[in-house]
Amino acid sequence: EGNPFYIEELLNYLQVRRINPKEVTALEALDLPDSLNSLILSRIDQLSEVQKNTLKIASVIGRLFRAALLWGAYPELGDGAAVQSNLDALSRMELTILDTPEPELAYIFKHVVTQEATYESLPFATRARLHTQIGEYIEQVYADSLNLYTPILAYHFGHGLNEDKKRHYFLLSFSDATQKYARGAATAYYERALPLVPCVNMNVAML
Repeated sequence: EGNPFYIEELLNYLQVRRINPKEVTALEALDLPDSLNSLILSRIDQLSEVQKNTLKIASVIGRLFRAALLWGAYPELGDGAAVQSNLDALSRMELTILDTPEPELAYIFKHVVTQEATYESLPFATRARLHTQIGEYIEQVYADSLNLYTPILAYHFGHGLNEDKKRHYFLLSFSDATQKYARGAATAYYERALPLVPCVNMNVAML
């Protein structure tokens, strides 16, 4: 995912602009992006608005994402058929690729750099709002088995706007990691929860 990926993205950049790499004059006149992130963002700029939004929201979910989470957490993208159509288009452009077929339809960013660049292009406030929406959707859909999603909820609410949810899932994740003797994870959750609960009394002796 280093130089070969950069070359791949560079060729995609030329292809989108219908520039023949063998045409020296055309290449010399072209103002090429000066970094891999710039190349990726240039490709994203060529997408339709709904494709851009689909890719950006997917980047907030993570490198691997379930399609149902997209239209569930962000209904503005359209229904399942519309979202899948856009995902198929993104796959043809090799930005995302199918990871798991129906019924657990899931896609993955072909390169982690694409997911990171897309995510970082979003304003902080937008990322926080989307993380909160995704966390709330997971709570609603998986209400009967939230214990299975505690770390995911801690991740999304941890980057979101709801301080109560953030504290709640940090503490739950701390407790879960402690019981599993996952010292590194437990310490990380404890340190993130501590500023949110000034008078917290958590037994760290288990660490």
